[in-house]
Amino acid sequence: MADTVKRAQFTAVAPRFQRSINLHNDWYKDDVSSGYIVTPNVAQSLERLFRGVLSPKGQRSFALTGPYGSGKSAFAVFASQLLGRDQVTPKKAESLLPPKLKSTLKKVRGSNKNEKGFLVIPITARRRPIAQLILEGISTVLGKLPQGKSIKSLQAQVSAALIDDAWHDTSIVVKSLTALLVEAKKQGFGGALLIIDEAGKTLEYALQDRGGGDVYIFQELAEFAGRQEELPLLFLILLHQMFDDYVELSDRTLKNEWNKIQERFQSIQFAESAAATIRMVASAFQPQSELPDYVCEEIDTALRLIQQGAMTLPVGIEFT
Repeated sequence: MADTVKRAQFTAVAPRFQRSINLHNDWYKDDVSSGYIVTPNVAQSLERLFRGVLSPKGQRSFALTGPYGSGKSAFAVFASQLLGRDQVTPKKAESLLPPKLKSTLKKVRGSNKNEKGFLVIPITARRRPIAQLILEGISTVLGKLPQGKSIKSLQAQVSAALIDDAWHDTSIVVKSLTALLVEAKKQGFGGALLIIDEAGKTLEYALQDRGGGDVYIFQELAEFAGRQEELPLLFLILLHQMFDDYVELSDRTLKNEWNKIQERFQSIQFAESAAATIRMVASAFQPQSELPDYVCEEIDTALRLIQQGAMTLPVGIEFT
């Protein structure tokens, strides 16, 4: 009996497709976006974010919604790297963009001659109150900034607020973010990006803890972002479904309240076309050795059927 032939003998999966992405831990690693594919969906989503920053009265708060495995976290990392102020990572990410988006990015980050970059506040949510998680994110960012007197003072205030559970008063969160933006401007940042991945986990928590899991802070921050003129604040949350889908079985009053919060965000539906998905799957496989003759013959047969119209391809994929 012939030995069983396994795919692993001839192909391997590219490393970047073998692990899940964690925004908080991965956004500053320059190798994470290596090989990232800027699909039309990605380009359109970035363009909407950029347009919000550049328009004086533009929308600055966005809810990016897509199913599990659609690449939301990878997009969050890529967007963070594009806007961040690191000297190496933004350049590597920028090299993957089409020319038009590169030009727009330069305007978003600062002037063409002196790109300033954004202060990135990355948060990977868990089942805890969102106000607490945002304060934790602010604390983490403060710890990475040059430690002047004002930064140390603000860091101490935020740490005390976390210890005392002062985040129950959402005004404390807004004041802390306001103070952070002041420091960011002093340090030459061109803007700030508050980005929350897995934000749906905080909504699920809020349904279980109506007292401690108040999600009204989302609305407060969305409105706050729209008022910032000195330093633009881009607020992006990533969800698996819309706000009202999380409260589908809850009472009508709660659903109406969450709908009002959702209305403060511009929705971005993040879903790749079949053609883009096929291209990404193809890019995930790396040839290791030549295929056996009988496998090549099977592939040739399938290609002939496609060419003859006996097998159809998804919209956007053409036979060449």
